[in-house]
Amino acid sequence: MNLLRLKLMRREGMRRLQDAEALSGLQDADAMSGLLDSDGMSDSHYLLRLLALELLLKCLCLASGCDAKKVRGHNYDVLFQTLPEPTKEELLRLAKSRLGRPTGLTGNLHSILGELSANFIDLRYPYEKYESLDERRYVELGDKWIAEGAPLEKATFRYHSEELFGLTYALVELTRQFEWD
Repeated sequence: MNLLRLKLMRREGMRRLQDAEALSGLQDADAMSGLLDSDGMSDSHYLLRLLALELLLKCLCLASGCDAKKVRGHNYDVLFQTLPEPTKEELLRLAKSRLGRPTGLTGNLHSILGELSANFIDLRYPYEKYESLDERRYVELGDKWIAEGAPLEKATFRYHSEELFGLTYALVELTRQFEWD
């Protein structure tokens, strides 16, 4: 285990979380001051949170003795599965304790990790999901989805913000030993 690598990974993960918080605050302030309308806000803060999750998860994987060759890519479920069982259990225990109420991490963990992974990839270029549509059809589909009550299972992107928050919190705690001095 390369201690410097783990410290650098954790530091970069923490920086991404700080950047996400700063960007989120700036967007909220700009929207409130009238500089942005509600559609003018990007998903950049969310993408930074996903990147932080990935960096911290990879840091924990390496610190737990996982094969470095398997700690690659953006599939968070595969990364999670490489963790030793006690580490997985502690990660989930901490994440759930932070959320304080029933969460999808209990029964839908693999699906949620899969959707978070997909979001990290797909939200960098979200317009690609709609390449085959013209503007009229795009608006129609959105209106129809809203008229149906905006069912989450039919959403193009599902954020899982609470679960992301809980998992990130747990990863910050479990990698605290690699805090930059």
